[in-house]
Amino acid sequence: MTRFLPGLALALMLAGSLAATPAAAWGRNGHRIVCEIAFQRFTPESRELVRWLQRGEAQKFHETCLWADRVKRTTHSETYTYHFVNIPAGKASFDPGRDCPEGGCLSWALEHYRELLADSSKGRQERNEALKFLGHLVGDAHQPLHAGRPEDRGGNEIEVCFFGDCGHPQDPLNLHQIWDSRILNHNRERWQEIARRLDGAITDEQRQRWQPGDSNDWIDESFRLAEEFVYPGVPADGIGEEYYRRAYEIIEKRLQQGGVRLADMINRIAADLEVSEDAAE
Repeated sequence: MTRFLPGLALALMLAGSLAATPAAAWGRNGHRIVCEIAFQRFTPESRELVRWLQRGEAQKFHETCLWADRVKRTTHSETYTYHFVNIPAGKASFDPGRDCPEGGCLSWALEHYRELLADSSKGRQERNEALKFLGHLVGDAHQPLHAGRPEDRGGNEIEVCFFGDCGHPQDPLNLHQIWDSRILNHNRERWQEIARRLDGAITDEQRQRWQPGDSNDWIDESFRLAEEFVYPGVPADGIGEEYYRRAYEIIEKRLQQGGVRLADMINRIAADLEVSEDAAE
């Protein structure tokens, strides 16, 4: 594995004195933030669609956006590869034909579940699962290392310390974990406060600029961020304040973009369903 370990932290690791760091996917709070921003931007038609699909769910919309991570290794193990795309280092951009030739990756899954949610001939349970996958996977598409390099499994094979914490000798901290959750959680701000703050800071100009495009464009943005900052910006002695501050700015923007784009996707689907139903009457 590639390592970015300062001398003192490495000595502490060898002494076995650091606690283990569990892995997470975009962090539960990151997914909650994306979905809460989206929910606040849903049209009445979208909210009605969500209420109907998730009738009987014990959780709010932002909590259902965590479901896809819980089932990717159990009841829906075939969806494990739907959460990411691997793009080799040195490539100019994301190429679906090269990077997802047989489907089954993040870009394919986003389109698959979008079509399924929009298909009123499908059953409510199947479309509800599609909604939960979309809520989660739109968030994943905006995490730069979910469009990372296959050589290091999107940063999972790059061991790196974060403010001197290197994880445990048997479970060292890695770059993917840091981008999934450590950076976002470092300032200890409650996720509800972050969601409210980020949503309120989005301007109409930003919303209009971020909405055009599709999931391939979002993945390409993540890939470029990974290649231009996430990988090359890591200090040799571990991540500290300078890298953290720049990374936090990137993460906040990606959460905002994910929320705006998820809302736009669901709003368009709900609007099209309304038109179809009206035409059928």
